[in-house]
Order: sequence, then C-alpha cells, then structure tokens
Amino acid sequence: MTKAAPGLILLCCSLLLTVSCTLPPVDVDLSVALASADQMTLRQSFAVRRNALDGIESYARHIRYYPSLAGTLEAAAGSPLGYFVIEHEGWLNAFGVQVDGVSPLQLSRSGASLGLPIQTGSADAYHVVHTRRQAAGHDKLAIFRARPADGDFSAAALASDFANEARADSLSDELFGGDPLAAAGAYAAAWLPPETGRLAALTLVNNTLDAHRVGLTSASFSHGGTIWGAEVPPGEPAYGRVVLLYNEDLGVTIAYAGFADANRYRTFASLYDPPDAEEYRELPISGRLQTVLAGGEVLTRTRDKWAVWSASGEPRGSFAAGRLQFAHERNDIDGTDWHAVFTLTYWGRVDDQDYLFVRVYSVASARLHSIK
Repeated sequence: MTKAAPGLILLCCSLLLTVSCTLPPVDVDLSVALASADQMTLRQSFAVRRNALDGIESYARHIRYYPSLAGTLEAAAGSPLGYFVIEHEGWLNAFGVQVDGVSPLQLSRSGASLGLPIQTGSADAYHVVHTRRQAAGHDKLAIFRARPADGDFSAAALASDFANEARADSLSDELFGGDPLAAAGAYAAAWLPPETGRLAALTLVNNTLDAHRVGLTSASFSHGGTIWGAEVPPGEPAYGRVVLLYNEDLGVTIAYAGFADANRYRTFASLYDPPDAEEYRELPISGRLQTVLAGGEVLTRTRDKWAVWSASGEPRGSFAAGRLQFAHERNDIDGTDWHAVFTLTYWGRVDDQDYLFVRVYSVASARLHSIK
C-alpha cells in the first residue's frame, strides 16, 4: 500500500469465514455475540491492521464502532465511514474515520477527536448517543459523562459537519443555571420533535424532574427549550439516561428515564403531557435503558442480554448480548422499515498480523424481539 493511513484492508466474506474457522472465539462474550448476530443481516465488515490507525491499539479491548448516518452502509471514496469510541484505563477517546479509497479499503481519521476521563467503577460512567443532525446529510455522536461528585454531566460531541468537537464541562452550569442533572440522553430516532434539539436532559428542581431539549449548533451545546415537569419518582434519581418520544398523533412528549439503584436499574415513564403528567410511573423492566424503538418497544441491556419490552413493561423477548453493541435505529436501509443496527468488534490474526475486525449488522426493529 502506498498511503500511511492505509494499513486498513477490506476483507471479503470468504476471508472472514476463514478467520472464524481457523481462529475460533476463545471467550464466551464473542461466541454468543456471533451466535446472535447470525440471526441478523451482515451489512458491513472491514479490518484495521494493528497500529495502522492512530488511536487503535491492541491493548484497547473496549472498542465500540458506530457506522455513519450521513451515508449508506456501502463504502464510497471521500465519504465518512463511522466513529470509534475506545475505553482504556479510565479514559475515553472518540474519533471519526473516512474512506480514502476502496479495493482495498483505505481509511484515515477525519475531523475532530475527543477525550474524556471516566470513573470506571460507577454504574453508568458514560453513555453514547448516535443520531442525525437536523442539518441535511450530517450526523453526530455525543458522549455524556457522569460527574457524581458534582451532581452533573459533562458532554462532548463530534459531528460530520464540524471541524472541532463540541464540549460542555458542566451541562448544569452552562445550560440549566446550576440545576442538578438527573439524566441525559436523546430523542428516540423514530420519535423526533418538530422543534430543534434532538438531545435531551432531565433537571432536578425541588421535587420535579423537568424535561429539556438539548441542541448542538455551531460546535456547541444549546438549550432547545423546556418541555414540562413531572413529580420525581421514588428513590434518588441521578446520573441516569432519558429517552424522549414525540407522539405526533397525540401531540405530546413521552419520557422514559432509567436510573441505577444499588444492584439494579429502574425504568420510569411519564406517559402524558401536563396536566396529566404529574409523576413518573415505574415500569416492570430490568436492565439499562437504551432506546425506544420505532414500534414503541423499549430496548434495554441486562448483564448478558439485550431485552425488548412493550411500552408498558411486558417482556417481548431477549437474546444473548456478548460484545454486540447497539449503535442506532435507522430507516434508510430499505426505505420502508426501521432497522436496529448493532456492531461487533474483536481482535484476530491473519498471516501472523493482528487486526481489529469490525462487523455491522441490522435487523428489522419489528423483528428484534424474535431473536433467540
């Protein structure tokens, strides 16, 4: 290869199958992830040679990949491919990659990158939101980092149309006048509001959780407006996740909020706008809240499974998680249905060289609960 960033090669399906056969997974997490992924559709696969791309080293085991929402899942020269989020020793790094050439695939880092210190011992040290920007043809990847000592979240974001990262050292101070933040998150992909601001936050004021839209404009975070407030759920909600849904038929915004409580996660829902939304109702759901799917089902991650629940908390189905990571939900794969997209990354060897293998899978959201 003639370029420096190139040490990346696109592997054909036969080679990937050969690698899987000659070097079978040695850990349970990878084995069960591949078993679950086999029930989905493989949309994209590539490999990154060790040390070929600055920031991806073989010692980094917790690597997430988010395929770009700015284009299709087909690699094209000059287009963005996706984002890597890498966790190692209390530090989180994220950066985008773009396609420089195909056959073989040649990649390089693109745009800005970001780094955040995290408290790895906390129940939910950080969470990642990958969604479209309202600007046509662009997407953003936002990372919310809990700051338990300050009752707050910091946040950083990369966007495909920004040259620099957006950053807020304190969402509480910079957006909400010092009010403590109980949860941060975003609108569900299929339930976006007509107004600006597709990220979200819950502030804790007296005995009320106020829901807010959060925007990302001009490489900075912005307050997109307060939606409503509801009575705080029982317990001490803090450092959680929130998913907002705009129900166009009813003209109301629904909130799902998940919090870590001792050795379990609790999920609450406020199902109607004021004057009816006076309090949050706890749902009989287990696991960490991830998103609300296009059909209104709730997706959570338990210790070892992805679980799908009805809007009111009845179990619909679950499947082994392993290292499968949920990336986002999108409706541009076949032009009609919404699909949940999952990614899988793992290290392997080809011809005595180490590679990071990346696979992207999708499944129709309506069929997600049927995976076993």
